[in-house]
Amino acid sequence: MVEKYLTAGVMVMLVKWTVALNIMVGIALCAAHAGARVNLLTNGGFEAGFNEKGIPHGWNAYGGGAENTRLAMSKIAHSGKCALLISDHNPTAEVGISQTAPLPKGARFLIASVWVRALPSGRGIGGFIQLRFLPSNKFVQTGLRGNATEWQRYTIAGRAPDGTKSIVLYLYTHRSTICDTLVDDVEVKVVESPEELLREMGAVDLSAFPPPPIERLKDLCIDTEIVRDGEPCAAIVIPENGRYDALAGKIADAVVELTGAKLPIIRDSQLHELIRKAKREHREPSLWTPLEIALRKLFTCNLVILGNRSTNAVMEHLYNFYYTYLDLKYPGTGGYLVRSLHNPFGNGVNAILVGGSDDAGVAKAVDELIAIMRRAVKGKSLALGWTMRIKLGAELKLNLPKSANECGAWEDSVAYSPATYFGWNSVSRNMALYYMTGDEKFAREFLRLAFPDETAIREIWRVDGERIEDKQHPLSGPYHYNAHMMILLWDLIEESPIFTDEQRLRITRAFAEQLKHWQAEWCYAGRQYGNPNVTVGTRHDQYAALSLYCLARYFCKYYPHIIWKKNLEAARWHFASLERTIQVAGELDHLWWLNTGLEPLMSYMLISGDRRALDSGVLHSLLRAYDAIISCERNEAHLRCQSLSFAHKAVYLTGDGRFIYYRDLTDLNLSAFRIGQSFFPPKGMVRKPIELANRITIAPMSVETWRGRNLPMRYEEAFQFLSYRTGVTASDDYILVDGFYGGVRNPYHCLAISKLRIGDKTLLLGYLNQVIARHGGLTEPTIPMAAALKVRKVVGDVAHIECEVPNFSYGVWRRRIVHVTRRFTLVIDELSPRTDMDDLEAVVQWELATKSHATDDGRIEFKVKGARATIVP
Repeated sequence: MVEKYLTAGVMVMLVKWTVALNIMVGIALCAAHAGARVNLLTNGGFEAGFNEKGIPHGWNAYGGGAENTRLAMSKIAHSGKCALLISDHNPTAEVGISQTAPLPKGARFLIASVWVRALPSGRGIGGFIQLRFLPSNKFVQTGLRGNATEWQRYTIAGRAPDGTKSIVLYLYTHRSTICDTLVDDVEVKVVESPEELLREMGAVDLSAFPPPPIERLKDLCIDTEIVRDGEPCAAIVIPENGRYDALAGKIADAVVELTGAKLPIIRDSQLHELIRKAKREHREPSLWTPLEIALRKLFTCNLVILGNRSTNAVMEHLYNFYYTYLDLKYPGTGGYLVRSLHNPFGNGVNAILVGGSDDAGVAKAVDELIAIMRRAVKGKSLALGWTMRIKLGAELKLNLPKSANECGAWEDSVAYSPATYFGWNSVSRNMALYYMTGDEKFAREFLRLAFPDETAIREIWRVDGERIEDKQHPLSGPYHYNAHMMILLWDLIEESPIFTDEQRLRITRAFAEQLKHWQAEWCYAGRQYGNPNVTVGTRHDQYAALSLYCLARYFCKYYPHIIWKKNLEAARWHFASLERTIQVAGELDHLWWLNTGLEPLMSYMLISGDRRALDSGVLHSLLRAYDAIISCERNEAHLRCQSLSFAHKAVYLTGDGRFIYYRDLTDLNLSAFRIGQSFFPPKGMVRKPIELANRITIAPMSVETWRGRNLPMRYEEAFQFLSYRTGVTASDDYILVDGFYGGVRNPYHCLAISKLRIGDKTLLLGYLNQVIARHGGLTEPTIPMAAALKVRKVVGDVAHIECEVPNFSYGVWRRRIVHVTRRFTLVIDELSPRTDMDDLEAVVQWELATKSHATDDGRIEFKVKGARATIVP
């Protein structure tokens, strides 16, 4: 018996060893295959020589042959003795090299890379690396940037589409590229898996990588330990100014009474020091911003946090990251809230939020917390489970909506219906109402809509329309304008006992599928990941990137995977240019939507903690341009789309109360119950922007737009629009000049006086206040898109503006505007033809705010608010 047992034991051991050996060999073989990856290209290091035209052996010329373009061998090499110089000094030509190679059987994932630097004393670096798949002609590409002092490696990667037979690698310039670029050590290699590819990649189109499967539910971290066996497991967080010292002492004394343990009390100033340290040590690229890193370091033990976003810095930053709604409007005057926040940073640490909108509410919340602790204590241990105690203030109770389709949101504006356009849909409205009120009917309604039957699908069609694109799978297929709140709110409510684990897992899997929805969209940020030329796009692009960021952040915390990590990085990449350029497509030159093209980037800044746009001054420049279009008339066109949250976020980020002044120029109700975060500012911050009076405020043009549109003026003269005003009320003089046409939905205009008001009387209004030139009844086939600002002066009561359109039809158009406060505006238009013409016609157009009539002597007369106005030719 003993012998058989030993034999069996040996056999089992041998079987185990054999299996282990096979696995190890497999891993070793994979590692050997990966380590010895073969370059699919011939002569990638250019050591095999060049032909007489400077083309490396094994490569083909791309373009070339044009004047001031050339390919040549260079002895300035990254490795070996040779590199290739791609020289392009011709803005109308392209030059480069390409090589086609067969795709190995079974290969799916490829990485292409090149080392680049600029030629010393040359024209700088430029050009592109592109990996193209044949016969589909799909490709990935990124621009080349760098300097003349060091070599830099650029990497792109992609998944070969089904049916791919071969690949083509291009190194080339576009038209308008001026450069002397050195390239060396070009490689295209096969990798074994998407995970391996993503770890090594630089730029890549992430749309080829579906969401990883969710096998099991995350750890919900339901219990928040306060004391374990007489030892403290938590700390109390209060403001530095001593505002809640007595309340913190009351909590600490209660814990001593219940368990014998003394909880430490820490000040919110500790977070400020952690933030300063994180900023000093931070290096990009990074998955998390310095603000989030600092908060993560503070969350080393469970925290009991007192106050609201305006009274406690820790609560303030949790609020910014969308982990609480506690502010000056919620839970309202005299209301209070005690709520558990579970594992917000994915490190197993919880918080108990104890707060109110005023000090009376915070005091009531402390009493409620102590009552909860008395019921929860067990011997010398104290742990709180999922906790939600909400007492709304009286004014909020009076305005509570009966259904989610009747509520307003802080994202509301005059122009859009309540809680329907930016940020919200019927699913997220129900989630928010459950979170804010605790009423379980809203949670049940959320579940009904999340997995709809035929009745619910018809309701979604009726209520949401485009706001939920995939009506059968609302969690997986929202419209990008209305998506990001959904996953943020799920992070806040998923621990509620109203949901079963089966429901939680089903909901989580449905949210993960949302990635496929974004990958199918034209504005998916993952397609541009790593591209150095990417700048902040339209509001569509911004909301798509914001939605991707919120989704990827959730899964990076709780279901980490390289695919989620890269998507989070891609979302951040979309906004990264804000540290260096004012280029934001926003809503192009739809000035009435300008604020809607700025709010999503501010929301991203808050939710991510990314303050590069603030530190660089870019946000201040963008908001100063916004000042230019506000004429300070009540509910005017440029204020109709301004949301309450836009104004409040701008106040918070800049510390400037002028946006409260703009908010108060609209008729939006500040007392109504609204879902979401208010960012409501403290009292006393409102101010009139008197610095705008008697000055010309300019919205500058980005260098990217100026260069990309090939505009015919010096960059210093380019502008989008400008305004002059004598004050900041609706009865002050105001002139708005639009100097740029974006080629979108607006009527064509170039150098139009889109608004002229003298006192409280608007005389000109519209884009047709400009000059049209015709020859033989026709304009030139190419129309001008922008004007150059030549003169801007204000002397006393006189403003002087001169602009010029150098490529105007048949000549140069110069418009001089002289405005005398409260009296008149003189407009002098001068057209200088490029050549002598007999039948050149110049038409000066005027678009008025009211009806008019022409007099016998050629004047145009009209009445405005009982006064007579005249245009004198």
